[in-house]
Order: sequence, then C-alpha cells, then structure tokens
Amino acid sequence: MSELFKQTWWDKNLGNKRIFSEYLNWLGNETSNSREFIRDNIKELEIKSIADFGCGPALEYKALKSEGYDFEYIGIDSCVHIEDLSKENDIPFINVPVEETGLDDNSYELSYSRHVLEHLPTYKDALNEMIRVARKYVVHIFFIKPTDSEKIVYDDPNNLYHNRYVKEEIEDFINLNQKVESFEWVDIDEKEVALTLKIKE
Repeated sequence: MSELFKQTWWDKNLGNKRIFSEYLNWLGNETSNSREFIRDNIKELEIKSIADFGCGPALEYKALKSEGYDFEYIGIDSCVHIEDLSKENDIPFINVPVEETGLDDNSYELSYSRHVLEHLPTYKDALNEMIRVARKYVVHIFFIKPTDSEKIVYDDPNNLYHNRYVKEEIEDFINLNQKVESFEWVDIDEKEVALTLKIKE
C-alpha cells in the first residue's frame, strides 16, 4: 500500500459555514442523477448493508431513510467536520481514511463511493479497500471520467488532487483482484460515469 495521503483541505475549510454551504452545492442534492442511480440500484438489488466511502454529509443514507428503506450503514470519512455532523445527526460513522477503514473483510454487501477517487494521489489503495470490505458489489461514481490519458493535478496550496485516470489501467488493475467476478462502466450523464464491480460469492 502507498503511504497514506492526508487531505487537509476539508479539515481546514468545512468548519466555515459559507464554504460548507458551497461544498454542499458542489455535491449536488438527492435528486442528482448519480444519487438517484445508486439508490435505484440499491433498492432493485435489495442491498441491505452499505459502506459509504468518503460519505461527506451522507446524503444517500438520509434519502434512503426518508424513503423508508431498511438497511445497515456505515459512513466513512477522514474529515473532522463530517464526524461532528454525523454525530449531530445520529449517522453511523467512522473517522478513518478510505484506504484503511479497519472494517472486516466482506462485512458490507455494497462498498460505495462518489467523487472520492479523483481526490486521491492514486485510486488503487482505496479501490482495493472497497473490494476487500464488499461482499457483493462495489460502485464508484466518477465526476472526472477516466479516458485514455492520465492527468494528475495536484493543487499544492490546498493540498488537493483533481485527477483523471486511465480507463484501461483501472480495468487491468481490477482484473488482478481475484475477488472480482466482473465489472461494468455505466454512463450516468455527460459528466458522470459509474464503475460497478460484482464480487464473487
């Protein structure tokens, strides 16, 4: 595993109410295409346990609960402000890096993340962890669609990545993992694409 990268932008800025409001706007609300996509799939596949990697304000959890869906959930995020928000709203949560959650192998039916891997120096450690924790499925929703060329963009003053990864290299990496039975790319709209993995049972 690579040395863990600590994302400090979130800890430094999300305590500011104005910036936090802007952050929520960036994320999109529960009617965003990709959020409806994942909730529809969770209900269709009857997923009953979800590990939400880089959960932020746990909008999927809140939306599913409001729809009366019954499931087990754990939100995972390294930001201290997200930890405080989760406690205030009684959301099951652990404050750990997405690359090293400490969760048991195969402990949740679905490992899910949205707009997370692009902010890491590499997708590999977090994706491996998601696969390890998952019992049935892994889904990541990219807001920077992988293409045939890599672009690693590091904002040094803010200690923040905005990366575009190589689609074929991600596929090769997935194929090396013996837990993965199959994978599929699903275009959600012109901006977002979902990478969905089926785990061997």
